[in-house]
Amino acid sequence: MIGSPLSACQRTSDKHVCGLSLSDIALAPQTRRYRSTDDTIAIIDDVRRNLVPPLFVKPVQQESSVGVVEAVTSDDLGGAIAAAGKHGDLLVQQRTPGAEVCLTLYDDERGTVRSLPATVVVPKTGRYFDHLAKRRPGRVALQTSNRHDNALIDEAEALARDVYREIGCQGMVSFDLVAGNEAVELLDVNTVPTLSRQTPLLHQLQAARIHPGILFDRFIQRRLNGA
Repeated sequence: MIGSPLSACQRTSDKHVCGLSLSDIALAPQTRRYRSTDDTIAIIDDVRRNLVPPLFVKPVQQESSVGVVEAVTSDDLGGAIAAAGKHGDLLVQQRTPGAEVCLTLYDDERGTVRSLPATVVVPKTGRYFDHLAKRRPGRVALQTSNRHDNALIDEAEALARDVYREIGCQGMVSFDLVAGNEAVELLDVNTVPTLSRQTPLLHQLQAARIHPGILFDRFIQRRLNGA
């Protein structure tokens, strides 16, 4: 195994539990959790009492934004709950205004946690970085650069480093965050990042001038050597 240990993967597999366990060090959007067997009308009533649209409705344990639906108004909740509920228990989460930032960290042979260039997700034909955007070009633009002078992106990287250490991550881990006008909020921790042309990791490696094969070979050699 060249990635994070089982304990870290289990801790991050449930988005709600992960967010609650990190509440002392990371802000997160206001979220309500429901069972897939809960009555839809009861869920809608509870959401209306506690959250204000726009909202995201998402499965608790899916990856790559599978099943994530935006509810722009309360009238959208029924369909969104039905779609997300097909994948098990679900979350209804306040949509935080701001830029979606993707960061990837990894540890080197000396145990130093290093970062790849940050990616800012810019909506185009899609309103957010949904499952289709991670499979098809054109829905979002991925702006990845070695240089930035944005204090919130610096804050996002510092937060990702804190979470990486707190969870006990190893190898390559990606973090999805929202950088708003005043604060950074953690959305998700991916201990098994997706490597494709439509996801940030490949763009980040290219911006850093790191060949994926060479980096993964280093991870494998370290594990074979017991490091």
